[in-house]
Order: sequence, then structure tokens, then C-alpha cells
Amino acid sequence: MRKERKLLMLGAGAGVSPLLSILESAPYASGEAILVTRDHADEDALRMDAVADLVRRRGLRHFRLIGPRLREGSTWLPAAHGDWRGADLIRHLAPDLEDYDVFVCGPLPWMSAVRADLATAGIRADRVHTETFTI
Repeated sequence: MRKERKLLMLGAGAGVSPLLSILESAPYASGEAILVTRDHADEDALRMDAVADLVRRRGLRHFRLIGPRLREGSTWLPAAHGDWRGADLIRHLAPDLEDYDVFVCGPLPWMSAVRADLATAGIRADRVHTETFTI
């Protein structure tokens, strides 16, 4: 399934849990895996202890996106990131995007917006792995 050595994981809400399972078992060097988590409020975040453990033990890079969603443009982003286009933010986090396999997990509308921005950022569809996951 994986084609590249680096991992970019984008998860919203409960979609973070399956991504953590992959990150706990997948081979990657320190700094070669990025997890972007998306929640409406800080208290909604799930499994942050497990994320912190992977940051400490395995060198996972973690970025949190918190707040109400944008109404226009890259709707997977929180309104606080309204100055960013989603594809630009992805390229900012992973400037060598061609070296990554991407895993996306969360509610379907959110995932559709992420996938559109991944395509705009230039990631090939065969390197994007998705799973819809909601509670």
C-alpha cells in the first residue's frame, strides 16, 4: 500500500484513532511522519496522550487545527487559518510532498475538501489513502 518512506496523516475528530494505529506500527524515521489533527474545540481532541507519546518516542511532527470551519475556500481548515489556501498549508507542512504517502480519515465532507486540496497541491491520487470514520 505504501509507496514512499514518509507519511502525512490528516485526521478529524474520531478519524485520528485509525491514523494513530498506523503510526504506532509503521516504519518511519524521526521527522518523517506528520500528523495533522482537526477539531472544533480543544476539549474535542481525542487520544492526545497517544499523540504526545509518538512525538516523544518516534519523532512524529504534530500540528493541531482547532476552531470552527471556514465557510468558503478550504473548508477543512478552521476559520483561524482563513489566510491560507489548503494546498498551500499542505505544501508548507510537507514541502517535499512528493516523498509522502498521505492518509486521510474523518467525516466524508471534510475528507472531500482535504482530497481536493491534496490534488491541488500536486499529490498523485494513488498515494492518497482514505477511510471515512465518524462516531
